[in-house]
Amino acid sequence: MPCPVVIDKIAMNINPKRTLLLSGGVLLLAASIYIGLTEKKPLHPIDMSPDSSTAQSSPLSVDSIIDGDTFILSDGRHVRLLGIDTPEIGEPYSDSAKIFANSNVYKMPVSLEFGQDSIDSYGRTLAYLYIDSLCYNELVLRRGFATLYLFTGINRHASKLIAAQNDARRAKRGIWSLPSPAPEDYYVAARDSYRFHRPLCPSIKNINLKNARRFKTRDEALDLGLSPCRNCRP
Repeated sequence: MPCPVVIDKIAMNINPKRTLLLSGGVLLLAASIYIGLTEKKPLHPIDMSPDSSTAQSSPLSVDSIIDGDTFILSDGRHVRLLGIDTPEIGEPYSDSAKIFANSNVYKMPVSLEFGQDSIDSYGRTLAYLYIDSLCYNELVLRRGFATLYLFTGINRHASKLIAAQNDARRAKRGIWSLPSPAPEDYYVAARDSYRFHRPLCPSIKNINLKNARRFKTRDEALDLGLSPCRNCRP
């Protein structure tokens, strides 16, 4: 029976200090595993950067009105409203658009909703601006103090903005009470564009007219949400 004798000798030659160290190491390893299993992992922060397409949740207000579609927020950001264009300074209804903004959004708590591109070439934040659940971009169109200005890829709310402008047009509110520009026999728009032009507009000299869209009247183009070219002003 040699095996038990060998085992007994090995057991008798084990250093007691080494045994203690091994036991302590096992306990330390077990404690580390327990802490690792029970420790709460940090949550990923919610992305509220301007690249987010969701509405801004942090409290904001409008601190300054630059013009009818450009504001400065309480956090210092310059915001340019998406989907609309108010008259430039000196043009009819430019003062009305700014006064309307002062009356409705100045010092009011607001939230933002971002489009596909959140910053323009001037460093301004591009957004839909909300007062509670009311979209201000839509409101200013409906009052006739802005015209629709859509871009390919930035048209999330195109249908309701078109409806708001068409409502103002039918009622001849604001801008739409002004006389229409001199008419053309027809108007032209590139197939993938939200702008329409007079037939001889320099802006369309390079487009293929065979593939272009033609409209008999200015109203036909406006009904679909197209905007007049800023160069030929149809």
